[in-house]
Amino acid sequence: MSQPQIVINPDKELHIVCRLLFYNIPGFYTNAKNLYNACQKEGYSFRLRDIAKWLVYQYIHQIYRQPLPCKAEASFSKIKIPNKVQQCDILLHTYDDQDGRRIFVCTFLIIDVATRFKDARSITLRNSLEIWNAVKEIFEDPSNPLTWPTLLMTDGDASFESLALIKAFKKRIAELIYKVQYAIEGRLTDGERSRLWKKILKKYIDYLNNSKTRLIGMSPARAMTLEKVESKPSRKAKRAIGKDEEIKLQKGTAVRYLLKPGELEGDHRRRATDPYWSLRVYKIKRVVIRKNPPQPILYYLENGPIESTAHLMGRNPKRLFKFEELQVIEEPDKIEYPPDEFMRKYHPTGFVHYIQIANDKLTKADQYAKKHSGHCLEKTGRINGHNLDQIMKYVIFAVDEVKPSKKYQGDPHAPAWPFRIIVAGASNSGKTNMILNLLVMNKFYYMFRKKKSSKIGERNVKCDDVILCGHHLNEPKYRIVRNFYKYLAQDKSKPYYEDITFSTLTPDKIPDPKKFNVKRSKLTIFEDVCSDPPAIQKKIIPYFSRGRHENISSIYVSQKFHRIPTDIRENATHIVLFSGGGSTRKLADIISPYTDADPHKASKVIDGYLRQKEFVVIDINKPRSESFSLRWNTPLNLEKEIESLGNTSN
Repeated sequence: MSQPQIVINPDKELHIVCRLLFYNIPGFYTNAKNLYNACQKEGYSFRLRDIAKWLVYQYIHQIYRQPLPCKAEASFSKIKIPNKVQQCDILLHTYDDQDGRRIFVCTFLIIDVATRFKDARSITLRNSLEIWNAVKEIFEDPSNPLTWPTLLMTDGDASFESLALIKAFKKRIAELIYKVQYAIEGRLTDGERSRLWKKILKKYIDYLNNSKTRLIGMSPARAMTLEKVESKPSRKAKRAIGKDEEIKLQKGTAVRYLLKPGELEGDHRRRATDPYWSLRVYKIKRVVIRKNPPQPILYYLENGPIESTAHLMGRNPKRLFKFEELQVIEEPDKIEYPPDEFMRKYHPTGFVHYIQIANDKLTKADQYAKKHSGHCLEKTGRINGHNLDQIMKYVIFAVDEVKPSKKYQGDPHAPAWPFRIIVAGASNSGKTNMILNLLVMNKFYYMFRKKKSSKIGERNVKCDDVILCGHHLNEPKYRIVRNFYKYLAQDKSKPYYEDITFSTLTPDKIPDPKKFNVKRSKLTIFEDVCSDPPAIQKKIIPYFSRGRHENISSIYVSQKFHRIPTDIRENATHIVLFSGGGSTRKLADIISPYTDADPHKASKVIDGYLRQKEFVVIDINKPRSESFSLRWNTPLNLEKEIESLGNTSN
């Protein structure tokens, strides 16, 4: 009698082994060859091509896949007519130091593409009026050969258009000017800055215009006297573009797009931790071919991602993409995410996994569990003594180790405890007033208004202790809070009595959050400390990263959002924006991770409110469509605001 045989499906075995090796520490191999070597060490002889086929469907491998090195750009060597196409940009100059902060002024730079003729004007602000005056002054000067062009290119989102000419000019003029400036500053008194660049800017522009340029074989000044200028390309294209380029991607193809530096996290630079590709998957909507001047074939994406990736972080791109900026996803419905075993091992809390089955009992169980702090029902499989279907053993509800408490909310619109708030805005924009309203209103109003009432009111944030950390601890507005808290705590027999304290400390005295009594809720306010050295910031970061475990909420106040340390920004639950925090472009960078609306249009809407002395709150924990509000109590629908703004402008 033959022995029983166990038949193992080789494809299933490869899937199981690769999943165990890849989703483990230190797994997450960057390529198929590394995973193949790991399988060899474990005694498995899978083929490399089979491992590569399995790896290509892994979500984490797709978003960290190395992008293609070749990025074709439009060639401007065929633009031969002067004043047809010009490029412009702004160069920042260090002007002076004020309270340890650098102040910048600017130079508006412009270059003609065909002739390489250059010009520049000094401006004090980077607003549209200053730039317009500089452009008008250049083009309407009768002694200047530059005239109004057919196309004026700026540094925008059209990454398929080369801006190498203006970038090279910007770099060259900065090198020339700053060599002279730093040479002079070597003889100046301590801390004094040179403004010499204003005097020598025109001389260097004339020098560059009268120097021979390699690609056109003559000086720009000479080239401006000609009707046509022949130019050599700076480099040969690595592939065909324009009419000779092959359409490699068809309409409806599922793709991920190459992220810009810092696009995913809303920062201005790419960090080593950022993935290369978008987390969401989109389908190609349209293919565009532009033949004159020759440009790479460009691809438009659908307005929204495919349904299976809509829950992932990201915003819907509006720009066009080249072939090298898109990664084809062959079968998006087969994308594999980390398995349940990995999630339970390394992320036992906050892990949501469920099977989509229309089941009334399952829905009721979900609602009940969330109502009762989200306790996992795996062990008993029962609710209120009633048995549930077997499907409940696969349901693990999100359980947070620190439960939000409403007892600290004197107003339903106040932030839920514990919170971590970032407040950004210029001096005298109303930041302190907003914090005071959280600390004392409306109790302060009821107790001290002329018309007496039986109501005693409540503080919006009803914590036990408030700690103010900063350099201006005797500010009059905070003295009001200190005296008010002292008044509330002095007589236990009064109906308004509260066991509360208000204390202050300097940044060098910031203690470890673990040293506080967790039984007393504390609110720490860090007022204008972003200019303090890194050693101080390292003391503050634990209040935002793990302060909630010690029953601590924190508020970080700064005049500039992007000067706040990254670790503090990434752990915030709310962002409160006031006027004067920066340009609309910087405002768009701030809000882009939290809305699906066009960030540039949304920034104009928000900037309009900020200029009216309002403030805008971003609740990071809410859905993207509900995360914005005007003050704390008025929802702000950016999509509708943008639509109404467009109708008004029309």
